[in-house]
Amino acid sequence: MASTTSSQAGFLPPFELRRLVRPVFAPDQSSSDGPPQPGPSKNPVIRSVDGHGQLLWVGSNDGRVKGLDIKAHLTPSRPPHTRVASDTVRLTDAVDTQPRPHSVSGRLSKPSSPRQPEAGVAVPEDIIDTSCFQDCQVFPATDKSKLKPVEKLILVPMVGLAIILSEGTITFHSITDLQPCPSSSFPFIRGVSAVTLDELTYNPNNLQSSNQPDDVLMCVIKKKSIFLYLLSMNGIQQVHEVAFASATFQCLLRGSTLLLSDIEQYYLISLEDQPPEVMPLLPISQSSAPVPDDPTVTSSQATRHRPSMAAIPNSQEFLLASHTGSTCLGIFVSSSGDPSRGTLEWPSNPRSVSVDLNHVLALLFNGTIEVHLLATQELVHVISLPDGLDPRSLASAKFGISLPGESYTSQLNTIPFCLETRPIPNCAQSSLKAKSSSRESCLSAATHSRILLVGRDALYALATRTFLAEVETLIKQNRWDDALLLAGRSSESFQRGTSSTPSPTRRSQTRRAELDNSAQVTQLHYVFQKLALHYLVECRFEEAGNLWFQGHGDPRIFLRLFPLLVANNLCKTDTLKIFSGLEEMIRDVRSAEELIRNYSPHIKPDVDTALPTVDLKAQLHEKSRQVLLRYLRRWRRDRLLKGGASDPNRHLDSIIDTALVQLLSERRQVDPEAYSTLRQILERPNSCVFAEIEPVLLENKCFCILAEIYLKRKHIPEAFDIWAKLHDQVYEDEDFRYDLERMASVLMHYDQVDLVLKYATWMAPLNCNLAVKILVEAKVAGSFNVDTTFESLCEVSQEAAEFYLEEAISRESREAGNGKRKSDGLVDKQISNRLINLRTKLILGYLNKMKGLLRNTEDGPSPTMLFFRGLVEQFMRNAEDEEFKPQSFVDLLLEVSLPESSDDQTSSQLSDALATRAKLLLCLDQSDSDQSNYDAQQIRSIIEDMGGSAELLAVERAMVYSKIGLHRLALSLLALTLKDIRSAETYCMQRGTILPSGQRAGLFEKAGNSTGGKERGGREEGESTDSLIGILFDLLINSAVSSSTSARQVQHLLARHPARIPLHSSLERLPEHWPLDPLLLAPYLARAVRKSCHLTHEATIVKAIALGNHISLAVAYDDLLLFRDHKN
Repeated sequence: MASTTSSQAGFLPPFELRRLVRPVFAPDQSSSDGPPQPGPSKNPVIRSVDGHGQLLWVGSNDGRVKGLDIKAHLTPSRPPHTRVASDTVRLTDAVDTQPRPHSVSGRLSKPSSPRQPEAGVAVPEDIIDTSCFQDCQVFPATDKSKLKPVEKLILVPMVGLAIILSEGTITFHSITDLQPCPSSSFPFIRGVSAVTLDELTYNPNNLQSSNQPDDVLMCVIKKKSIFLYLLSMNGIQQVHEVAFASATFQCLLRGSTLLLSDIEQYYLISLEDQPPEVMPLLPISQSSAPVPDDPTVTSSQATRHRPSMAAIPNSQEFLLASHTGSTCLGIFVSSSGDPSRGTLEWPSNPRSVSVDLNHVLALLFNGTIEVHLLATQELVHVISLPDGLDPRSLASAKFGISLPGESYTSQLNTIPFCLETRPIPNCAQSSLKAKSSSRESCLSAATHSRILLVGRDALYALATRTFLAEVETLIKQNRWDDALLLAGRSSESFQRGTSSTPSPTRRSQTRRAELDNSAQVTQLHYVFQKLALHYLVECRFEEAGNLWFQGHGDPRIFLRLFPLLVANNLCKTDTLKIFSGLEEMIRDVRSAEELIRNYSPHIKPDVDTALPTVDLKAQLHEKSRQVLLRYLRRWRRDRLLKGGASDPNRHLDSIIDTALVQLLSERRQVDPEAYSTLRQILERPNSCVFAEIEPVLLENKCFCILAEIYLKRKHIPEAFDIWAKLHDQVYEDEDFRYDLERMASVLMHYDQVDLVLKYATWMAPLNCNLAVKILVEAKVAGSFNVDTTFESLCEVSQEAAEFYLEEAISRESREAGNGKRKSDGLVDKQISNRLINLRTKLILGYLNKMKGLLRNTEDGPSPTMLFFRGLVEQFMRNAEDEEFKPQSFVDLLLEVSLPESSDDQTSSQLSDALATRAKLLLCLDQSDSDQSNYDAQQIRSIIEDMGGSAELLAVERAMVYSKIGLHRLALSLLALTLKDIRSAETYCMQRGTILPSGQRAGLFEKAGNSTGGKERGGREEGESTDSLIGILFDLLINSAVSSSTSARQVQHLLARHPARIPLHSSLERLPEHWPLDPLLLAPYLARAVRKSCHLTHEATIVKAIALGNHISLAVAYDDLLLFRDHKN
């Protein structure tokens, strides 16, 4: 036997010719003793056959029907088969000398060509044991010369009948033992020329579509009529009769459409019409060549032209064979007679034609069976028949017969598998590698057949493997790519079948299909997973990952390949369900490292140091991790698209998400998209186990992501520790954006004092404004010790320390002023003392800073010293200039601009000095009452110890002197030393304070912040304005400055404050050498006299008012006495 295949490369041939029984009937013992006699054999000849399950009924030409039971037949003496798996072929391929195409990928070893049997050694056939359980003479003949053949035998399992046609008579028998049915219910039907069953009702799907099978419609054709009978388990019933005369040879019925043929023509008849409409289709032969009388001529031009036709399953089509002379055509027609599909072509007239769901088979007179694809009409298989078979026909076993062999269904059972299980050490041979198979393992397994090849006295089955058996056979031959292609096509076909909406005529078939869907899906999953494991051994990680996903394999099996993944810690004790057929393979799958090591070629000096293998291993390692990453992302995305996992699967979700985070974080440096995906996963709801991913993120320097997770999980100390190290560049992360504002917003609402103080102090050198805001406005700001906090800030940033102290003083002042801390209506003494201490500390800080700025350098005076000295000298020159408008020294400070010629460092230093001096002036000049707001004595000692001329800090010293009552000394510094008569005059008018509201506002702007406390006016108690004006007047008169300058200053003082300087003493105090200039004294004298008159008239008016009130009281008293006397 032999078979050849067409260009449909990669797959096993669709059919396998398997011998069922040969011979079927026992040889004639009477003729076996003598020499062979010429002429035809007297042994019975097979005329009909049908089967169901493992039962086979064979009818002969002498009226016998033999019942056979199909079993496996194993020969103990069979020689062992030593061919390796890659050489495994079917017995039907024994003479096929062409090698199979090797794997498309080229990675697998090319399967070798089948070996030819050695001379003198017979190749044992694939024998099936068919034991005879019944051999009966159904139609015994009284005359041996007139035997009654069993022309047709049809099994109808749904109604439990066997229909037999013999010499024009139809009889009905039991399907189990061929006992005749009662003639009262199943009468004989005589004069029959052809019989067939309806293709719609006589269907395997009807056998299992419902608990109550449908009845079967039978068509009986006689010489002049066509009858339709309804077969049931209770009997037969004629339902239709059509008058029609024909010498029918063959017929097929589908519904109401009947296809029949005589010896010359095919006809299509509609049984619904009366009379029936007959449509001639095609002639049996379109050739005009005469048929030779010599029956031994068997060329394609002279073969006997027999009608051959078949019904296409699950369709409204028929196939007709029409001889054309040189070839024979196979033409498809619909139920209406219209051509459909393409056209088949055979090299000779077929003896018989049969059709299954996907193929068209034709038994030709040239001793072959040609197999065409039904969908494309492509020739895919040519089967050569065994020698001496004497083929007669292709018989259809509608319900199929099951052939023995391994079914592989047990491998689809699921079993528990513990991930703690490790491969057995020192395993001699991995089950993943191709193993040498015995002769039995090479036999086709789990096959069935619906088409039988009938010989003179032999039966063969055109067996088709089940999908699982065919895939397993390809896998055993290491034809993994072919097995994958077959599984892919099966999956596509399954998806098309499940997505299509069944028509009303297929509702009963749909129920059966729904029951088979689950089994088919399970088989596909098993095949995909098994192929994935095979590809893993070959380090074809891309294909393995895709197949494992398509097979819905458990991701934990794949994760085992990478033992360093922390996700394995979560599942190392898990027990999962796997297919039993994959247990040994999964158990032998080790780490990707071992797979790659076994795959690497051995190149000198060794695998670990040879440059080609080192490079190959690195690429394979990278590829394996990429594939795992894509697989896990695809698995996770598929789960999310399906609505997320249920609660029982949360554990698996945590494993997948944890593994994804590790893989993505490891690829951050080489794949920017991976880092973006990592952020998306962790920012959205996920199932990661934080304890496992925390060290992974740290190791892979994903600091920003880890800080975000800490923050989300309320681990504030850990988050701030990472942010601080990123700011300090202890850690490096390209994603870090130096967002101090966010850190500040978190600290503002945090309730741990130590942490807030720690990171506010740390933030001071980076952004003192934010640091002070946290310390002053935070939720726990009231718990800070101001002194301790100030000292901590001084260690890192003097500017922040000063700013904090300013804000603390301002807050304390507001609280005291708003009455938040009052006792019995008075400001608490402790709070007052606290404010004094804080202000003193703040002023001392300003003075120390100014002292440092004014300190001489090695090259001479500092730039700040030169700048302020020049400012004082300029002010004093302006004060002596009569044309210059008088102004205070503070006004000059507010208007001054930095020198343009100074460099950046000097400009920064001068700006800092101006701002510090503005703050110092504001602090020193504040006064809430007669008492000082700070320790003036301590400040005095510090400010007097500062080097330099007295006029350099004259205003500041005057402010300090005023707080301790040294008004003459203060006014002397202002008016005489600094020559700032405006500030001295303001000092007198505000009773010891120098800064008016306008200057205070300017200084606040110059300082850049508030310096504690509200703006205050003059003191309510202490020296009066008149006495201070008198002191100033006395100082100006007794000064040693030039007479012109003093005279002008006195003139202005007398002109502005005539009422406050006594007239009787002012003239006496003027120096004798000063001339009585009318221009100097006239305004003063006029205003003094006016004031004296005003006071005199004011006193007279007051006296008159008082006298009037006295008289009124006296009159009222007299009236009261009179009223009392009158009453008495």
